[in-house]
Amino acid sequence: MHELRERGYVRYEDLPLLDSDGRPTPVEFVSNRYHEDGRVVFQCNVRDISQRKQIERQREALLLQEHAARVEAQAAERANRSKTSSSPSLSHEMRTPLNAI
Repeated sequence: MHELRERGYVRYEDLPLLDSDGRPTPVEFVSNRYHEDGRVVFQCNVRDISQRKQIERQREALLLQEHAARVEAQAAERANRSKTSSSPSLSHEMRTPLNAI
């Protein structure tokens, strides 16, 4: 309440509140103090952000999967280049085995 009086507003982006079953529910809490008709008025808004938090978690998981796939693709590409670069000399030695002797 002190913060609301001093700054004129309070905002919590992700405040866990307990629902009727006792489970934490992430909410956005905003409270403002203003004057109307010579009186001080306090306004409070509470918004359930469960769906937004779920989407953020899914997005983070997808980004991690995408990064892992990219790392795997780069490793496969390096392995493929390694095979390609050693293949011509090996092929030449197989065609003319006596040159090595």
